[in-house]
Amino acid sequence: MNRMPNGSTGRWKMAWELVRSGTSNLGEHWALAGFSLVTAFGIWFVVQDVENPLLQALVPPDPDPPSVRVGISNNSNDYIIDEPRPVQLKVEGRKGDITGLHPDDFKAEVDVLGLPPGEYRDLPVKIAQKPASVRVVEVKPATVNVSIHQAKTREIRVTVRETPLPAGYTKSDEPVIDPVSVKVRGIPELVDSIASVDVDANLAGVRGDSFSVEGDLVAHTAGGNAVTVQLFPARAKVTYKIQQDFVSRTLGFVSPITGTPAAGYRITNITFDPPVVTVTGKKSVVESLPPLGLEQLNVGGAKADIVLTRQVEKIQNVIIDRQSVIVRVEIKPVDCDQGPGPCSGFTFFVSPEFGKPPTGLAVDGVYQVPVRITGPVALLSELKPAGVKASVSLTGGTVGTGTYAVKVTVPPGITAEADPLIVTLKLAGAP
Repeated sequence: MNRMPNGSTGRWKMAWELVRSGTSNLGEHWALAGFSLVTAFGIWFVVQDVENPLLQALVPPDPDPPSVRVGISNNSNDYIIDEPRPVQLKVEGRKGDITGLHPDDFKAEVDVLGLPPGEYRDLPVKIAQKPASVRVVEVKPATVNVSIHQAKTREIRVTVRETPLPAGYTKSDEPVIDPVSVKVRGIPELVDSIASVDVDANLAGVRGDSFSVEGDLVAHTAGGNAVTVQLFPARAKVTYKIQQDFVSRTLGFVSPITGTPAAGYRITNITFDPPVVTVTGKKSVVESLPPLGLEQLNVGGAKADIVLTRQVEKIQNVIIDRQSVIVRVEIKPVDCDQGPGPCSGFTFFVSPEFGKPPTGLAVDGVYQVPVRITGPVALLSELKPAGVKASVSLTGGTVGTGTYAVKVTVPPGITAEADPLIVTLKLAGAP
């Protein structure tokens, strides 16, 4: 029995014998090995064709309408070419490759190199881009009509098509448009038909002092129809300055009282229902309005409360949400439960005497001054409204509404006080 050589020298010798034997066998049987490889590939292709055969499909599946867009190659910048009609493709590939194909997976185009303007040609459609795993079998239709036009360019100012501003708001200045004008490029007859290039501005929800809107530019004919042309740039921005011309404000009332209650009676309070009304008009007018005047109310000889409906004075160019108000004048006997001390809480409503207004000005409206009276019951029971006088100095007054001090004069033994009065001065002769 032969023994295997010991050590590393023996192992190397055995490896060499195995390599030499394998190389010799491969050299002797290379033809057989090549035949086996070819056979294996042939069997694989047969299995592929049986289990995963080549299929054909349409892109898009529905032929109406075709939707593989056809582009233009080698077009001069001086020419405008109508976009050719889309096409449909018949493709071939394995099921996994053709399932889910989309028209955007393909790029079709026609070559217009050398064609002069004014030509109408049927040109063959070429497939410039497609998935590598599919083959385009047929293009439907194989040719498309192409029309070539000499391009025309115009520069046209941008205009704004606006919706109305909300009620009470106006533009304080003309809107600023950016850009002021645009270049229009297209087929000559279409470019010539353009009457305006517009951007739409919806102003219905505008509030505040400024407002900006951005939008796409659209070319229109004089009749308002959109024109398909190229616009450079394609969008514009419009900036507005807005002011509020009409405002609303709530105002109370002043009711001119004439006459005096019966002896021993007094006016304790005057109330209005509703207590205020809403007036709407130009901001400059409404903000300067004093309390609204009502029709005069006579309390002469009254011993009980008086409740009457009074009309609200009309103010030119101002809207008042109510035309009438219910006025209640409370009449009470002059009586106190305070013992020998003075009575307080009595109120007389007095028409004030105004001092001479500044030159060129006049008092606007009718006013009443509530005067709070304190004194002994005996004196108050005999006090007549004519015994209470109020005067207002208008020195230093200016046009508009201001607050002025009230000076009250009453008989001896009685004290009185009144709050400052809000008075409106107008230009003399103004309505």
